[in-house]
Amino acid sequence: MLDSDRDEIRRLLLQMAFRDDSSSSKAIMDSILALASLHRNGDQSHATTLKGSAIRALIASSGRYVCCASAMQHIASAILLSIYEVGTSFKYIKPELTF
Repeated sequence: MLDSDRDEIRRLLLQMAFRDDSSSSKAIMDSILALASLHRNGDQSHATTLKGSAIRALIASSGRYVCCASAMQHIASAILLSIYEVGTSFKYIKPELTF
């Protein structure tokens, strides 16, 4: 992946996380923080707490009408949580799997 693509994905994810104070935005932020915690210091207990918070935020935001922007946030959060699961499967996150 080119560095410019990586920077664009990073910018887009942060923009989606700070879009508003909705549960969908919180799900992305908590997913990002869970990945960061796992990658930075391998703190699986803290990362697992953040992952659970992201999942609860996704559940809370899916109970009502989901607009197009929220749907994209759901997809982004699900992708981040999938990367988290792959990372915990290998007991670490390989650099090529991170954004």
